[in-house]
Amino acid sequence: DGEPWETTIATMVGERHPIRDDSVCYEFTARRAPTELPAGMSVRAVDQALLAQGALRNLDALREEMCSERHTVDEFLAKSHGVCIARADPAGDELVSWCLSEYDHDARCEIGIETVADYRRCGHSRQAATALVERLLARGTTRIGWHCWRQNVASRATAQRAGFTWVGEYPVYLDWFDEAANLAVNGMA
Repeated sequence: DGEPWETTIATMVGERHPIRDDSVCYEFTARRAPTELPAGMSVRAVDQALLAQGALRNLDALREEMCSERHTVDEFLAKSHGVCIARADPAGDELVSWCLSEYDHDARCEIGIETVADYRRCGHSRQAATALVERLLARGTTRIGWHCWRQNVASRATAQRAGFTWVGEYPVYLDWFDEAANLAVNGMA
């Protein structure tokens, strides 16, 4: 009854019982004016100077995200772009949100975004996304996409506030090749 590719997926994964979820896609269509940052906050480029600040809280989480699509931090710095929102604090500066380009190809890319839990719902994600979009446009990027899980209401709202327009929805199938992990995720003994 389903689409032909669903039969192909069932054939490919066999008895591993993939989990189906839905993802949505947005594409950047309209510039948004940047909002004013609260006192003590600043937009910083994700570059070697930022990474050299060893005492910066959440720097390891940023480095990990930089390697989610690139093999190394150096490869990210050579081929991708990013910005973060940093907070100055006498107890130690910290990164509160970051937005990174992913899958950069020619004049196109996707973006990924993360905000530390204590700083969510404060507008920092939008500020980071808006700042990265401006940098990407200045570099000649012509097509910027944003993908997130359909049920991720916060990400969807941030995309729209940052100037992205809904393009469509598509299914995603999650499958684990490690048999024990696959059985555990699917709740099977």
